[in-house]
Amino acid sequence: MAELLRSRIVGRLPLLAAIVLVLAYYACIPSRRVELSSDYYPSLARAFLQGRLDLGRKDECVKLASLRDPYDAYENARIRFHGRVHDLSYYNGRLYMYFGPTPAVLAFVPWRLLFGADLDSSRAGLAFAWVGFLANAWLLLSLLSVIAPGLAQGRRAALVFVLGFATWCPVVLRRLEVYEVAVLCAYALSSIGMACLWRYLRHGQRGWLVGCALSFGLMLGARPSLVLLGLCPPLAILLRRAGLSKRDPLRRTVVDCASTAGILAGCLALLLWYNQARFGNLLEFGTTYQLSELRMRGRSLFSWSRVALNLFAYLFSTPHLTDHFPFIMCRGWQPIELGGGGVVTYVVEGVCSVVLLSPVCLFAMLAWLRLRRATMPAVGGRMLLVLAVACAAAFATLLAVSGPSVRYLPDFSPWLMIPALIGVALVLQNRRGRVERGLARVPCWITVLCIFLYSAQYHGLMRQTQPAAFRLLAGAANLPVAWAESLFGLQHGPVEVEFQVSRQPEGRVEVLIGAEGASMPIRPDRNEYFAIEYLSGDMARFYFVRDFNVVLFKSDPVLLAPDATHRLTLGFGALYPQSPHPRFDDVTLDALANRSFLEIDGRTVIEAYYPRMEAFGSHPRFGSGPEALELAPFSGKVIVVRRPSAWPAPAK
Repeated sequence: MAELLRSRIVGRLPLLAAIVLVLAYYACIPSRRVELSSDYYPSLARAFLQGRLDLGRKDECVKLASLRDPYDAYENARIRFHGRVHDLSYYNGRLYMYFGPTPAVLAFVPWRLLFGADLDSSRAGLAFAWVGFLANAWLLLSLLSVIAPGLAQGRRAALVFVLGFATWCPVVLRRLEVYEVAVLCAYALSSIGMACLWRYLRHGQRGWLVGCALSFGLMLGARPSLVLLGLCPPLAILLRRAGLSKRDPLRRTVVDCASTAGILAGCLALLLWYNQARFGNLLEFGTTYQLSELRMRGRSLFSWSRVALNLFAYLFSTPHLTDHFPFIMCRGWQPIELGGGGVVTYVVEGVCSVVLLSPVCLFAMLAWLRLRRATMPAVGGRMLLVLAVACAAAFATLLAVSGPSVRYLPDFSPWLMIPALIGVALVLQNRRGRVERGLARVPCWITVLCIFLYSAQYHGLMRQTQPAAFRLLAGAANLPVAWAESLFGLQHGPVEVEFQVSRQPEGRVEVLIGAEGASMPIRPDRNEYFAIEYLSGDMARFYFVRDFNVVLFKSDPVLLAPDATHRLTLGFGALYPQSPHPRFDDVTLDALANRSFLEIDGRTVIEAYYPRMEAFGSHPRFGSGPEALELAPFSGKVIVVRRPSAWPAPAK
């Protein structure tokens, strides 16, 4: 007996190690930095305990009331940021949260009652991520015990480890503001609900169905947009009924449906009452009165016209690959104008192709196909069907939201990744396909690596909040890059150009040199470049431009004689390698990269210091800029382009 117990414990050590590693990694990700919206849920918890639904903040309310239009982004900008009310909802002289109340009810209020202090948002988000991961890990292991019972414990542990990354929680945990806390709360509750639903499908006990309905009902209070997940409990009831004998009484199924519908309807009614009590409208969550960069009044949060753009962003948008750690770059926050008029109506926030960065999802269909061909319990197939419906329902809602964001991926990624990992398990369980088993491991570890790197670059937060860890990883990862630069003669630093200009119409603007980052199909993501504007006579002016045609610095008019050879030396952040770099001193490198300068014929006409972009390649384009900017290419003659030898030597 003791030997059997010992063998079971030893056999499960890899699984326990995988779970502990994921939980520990999650705990290392969040920063303790106080963000703009970090105190929103603690404020809501205090308001609930005082019997109020608004957040108070009377000083900010008075200032907003004094504005001609409190919803105008330019008028309220100072109040939004200095008063820390950004993205709150202002209605009838009071400030409310449009974010759901469930996180406050489940975490922040109990914590304050128990300890008399506010719960930190980063800790609450981490706790929700832990709960969601543990629920999904249990669901995956339970499904594997039915669908792939012969899979070795070590391989099960590996799949659980991959699941910890494939849900995209490591990216969401990197920045835990009010948005991410609500998303992770919904992720935890939906994961618990799915685990309960699986227990109901497998054993038929109504208590698990009630637990699922309650979890999904509370989930609506965190993410109302996931309302379509409410289709999963009745679908599971019907699937279970289809698998029973005809002698089984119909009354049990009717009672199951009624109890589920009653709980979901009760939770939904409470949420609608919450809206009515605050805004006098059952269906108003507060987004109409939101204080943000985007004017929300008269603008629908959902629109099916955005489906194509969102589909591209979530499934096909490619990240920008850089030549230094973390090697992947995606835009943090990108406003886009649709329809003209100078009004931003669409925002892309740090999202890249789920298929490219988590290729293990390609195995999702394999799980269903293999299961249908195999002689296995039908209950596993029914649960996979429920997960497929959940994934489709959550993803369909995201496609209609105003703009894609990486923080929304946990809404649907677990219901895609769990079937995908089951598909991998079915391949690994096949003893005959040795090559197939080897190939199945590749997308799993690519998924782990890509999401780890994506988390490391997300909003540049790891470099800002965990500089020691970032420097250690970057120093090791950039060593091969430095060797490759030496091997192939790649260079960094300022650029010297000898060129000639020709006479051009007054007011014409041309690109001299530029570098750009990742792009969406509509607008460039990030770019830096110098441009020249021709003035009257032989005079010209130079500009340093960044992002969406934002002119940061411009020179005084200078004389550029046509057909004469001029020498230009310029430098800006995108021309330098990222730090930490194995061959350069970090302090010196950052100081140089933050300097933007332009010298023409030995005379400095632009010199300014500005924080450089997060990461770019070291190879600029001379004479042309990003195509989407629609700027004219350089019309003159380029004689020679070279790197000067007098920029910093490698650190010793």
